[in-house]
Amino acid sequence: MRLLPILAGFLFASFAHAADLAGTYVLENRQGRIVAKLDVRGERLTGTLDVMGKVEMTLTGSVTGDSASGTIYSTDGAGTFEAMLHGDVLNLTLSQKDSPSRNAAKVPMQLRRADTAPAIAAPVAPVDDAGGDRRLVGRWIYQDIVADSDVSFASEEHMAFDADGSYLYEKADTSAYDEDRSFDRGKRGKVERARWRAQDSVLYVLRNGDWIRIGKYSLSKDGRTMRIAYNAGNRKLWSRQ
Repeated sequence: MRLLPILAGFLFASFAHAADLAGTYVLENRQGRIVAKLDVRGERLTGTLDVMGKVEMTLTGSVTGDSASGTIYSTDGAGTFEAMLHGDVLNLTLSQKDSPSRNAAKVPMQLRRADTAPAIAAPVAPVDDAGGDRRLVGRWIYQDIVADSDVSFASEEHMAFDADGSYLYEKADTSAYDEDRSFDRGKRGKVERARWRAQDSVLYVLRNGDWIRIGKYSLSKDGRTMRIAYNAGNRKLWSRQ
C-alpha cells in the first residue's frame, strides 16, 4: 500500500472516555481528513478507512473486547491492522508486508469518535464559523516607520479576517520628506485573498489547496492588539482598525 508513507506524516493527540469499537472515527489536520467506519457483529469486525477522499481501504478482522486485528485491503495491495479503543480514541496501526521502506512499514494513528471530534474544516472545504477563533474577525493594521532628519518612510500592512472564513492581506507604503511636504507614493505591494483558520492560537491560511502555518498569535486582554510570531522567526504587533 503506497498510501502508508502519506499517513506517516500525521500528528496525533490523545483523549479519554469509554465506548465500544463500532462507530465512526475521524482524524483531521492540515493535510486532510481520515475517516474510519467500523461495524461489529459478535466477534467479527468489518469497516472502511477513507483517506482524504482519495483512497478507500476495507478492513476485515476479529474483535476481542476493546481491541481488534485483521487485514486491510486497498487497490495498492493488502496489509494488516491492529486497533485498540481507549475511551473515544481509536488507536489504529497499519502494517505493510514486504514494504520497500522500513520507515513506512508501520503507521500508527489516533482517530477520535466523530460525535466528540472537534469541528475542523478540511483543507478544500469552506470555513463557516470564523475560522475557529472569532476574536480575530475584523481588520488589522501593522505599521513600521523609519525616519531620519530629512525623510521618513512608513510601511503598512493590512489583514482582514471575515466571519465566513475569507481572508485578505495587502501591503502598501507611504513616504514623507518633512513636516510640510509629504506624499502618498500610491504603491501597492502584495495582495492575497485566501481562506483562514485558527487552532490552538496558531494561524493558518489556505494556499493552493494546502493549509499553511503562518505563525502563533496572542491577543491583548481588550482584543485591540495581536502579536504574531511568524514561522520565519520575526514578530509583528498588529492593531485592530
